[in-house]
Amino acid sequence: THHYRDFGMDKKEIPAEGVITGFGEINGRKVCVYAQDFSALGGTYGEMHGKKICALMDTAAEAGVPVIGICHSGGLRLHETLGPMEMFGQLFKRNSIYSGVVPQISIILGVVAGGQAYSPGLTDFIFMTKKSAIYIAGPAFVKAQTGKEISDESLGGAVMHAEKSGLVDVLRDTEDEILEDVRRLVDFLPLNCHEPPPYNPNDDDINRCADELNQVLPEESQKPYDMHHVIHPVFDNQEFFEMKAGFAKNMITGFARLSGHAVGVVANQPNHLGGVIDIKGAEKGARFVRFCDAFNIPIISFQDTPAYLIGKEMEQGGMIYKGAKLLHAYAEATVPMVTVIVRKAYAGAYIAMGSQYLGADFVYAWPGAEISSVAPKTAASIIFR
Repeated sequence: THHYRDFGMDKKEIPAEGVITGFGEINGRKVCVYAQDFSALGGTYGEMHGKKICALMDTAAEAGVPVIGICHSGGLRLHETLGPMEMFGQLFKRNSIYSGVVPQISIILGVVAGGQAYSPGLTDFIFMTKKSAIYIAGPAFVKAQTGKEISDESLGGAVMHAEKSGLVDVLRDTEDEILEDVRRLVDFLPLNCHEPPPYNPNDDDINRCADELNQVLPEESQKPYDMHHVIHPVFDNQEFFEMKAGFAKNMITGFARLSGHAVGVVANQPNHLGGVIDIKGAEKGARFVRFCDAFNIPIISFQDTPAYLIGKEMEQGGMIYKGAKLLHAYAEATVPMVTVIVRKAYAGAYIAMGSQYLGADFVYAWPGAEISSVAPKTAASIIFR
């Protein structure tokens, strides 16, 4: 019998309270997992539902293992009035206090609505299938409150979040692809903040010569190129696992291996906006750097940026304090940091992208790299005006 009796709840059968919790292994390494069951009262978040998830998170933190949530929920279980509200608060508190302690990964395989949407937003990584959606209020609620009709896809669809809001780290077509990529991500991460990331030796020769790198940069410094063509040859087996690939494309973030060791990669992308750092790019880079620092993952930065993006829109959008997040993230990082200046390193963007002034342990410059306080033409226009 359900512990709530209002609205006939005592006569309803809700298997496992709508959420399955337990423990498992990914490639021999322990993880804690919960999965919301949409077939059980829409996977809604009730009081006992929340207590089960919170208890699992406490266990994960105590054991020092990652938490993986498979989310598919209609949000708050309204039948139970205030009980679920308290447990929402308890869940959000745990998402917050365990941030940087154990990795937290959210998998969105259906619709996640209402207050339940905040929990994935507090986790480290979000994986979504293209047919899934997540929003604070669904289309029906939006229509009731505003009179406007809107589709699931445009309101909170996975593609929208991958390209516009930046909520999604990995977007895939199928559930099988998502689950495989989650396993791939876990292989890069330590179990908790007290451990180093796993070492996975491979057969890539450490003395391999990447001759293709000599052909990447165009002769003219103003011409764009794809920074991925620099990143891939550098790392083991030319593999790179990119995060937030569809969002803030002028900033590249992701994981790779160097001689078997997991590293975080941050890079400017000259192919998009010329590699300038805008608000979205700064926040994307800063969040990734902070995660790597929290979990002992060395950071390798590839720099080719002419500046922070300037103009009225950037200033009104808060570029000064939002752009400073990238500076702050690199400056406070204590993990090993190596920076490669590929081409342009100008102005404040040069400092912000893992420069020696912020604590980089080694800085390498590509032949022909340009390091300056401002672009040459800008300097000339000011000095000789």
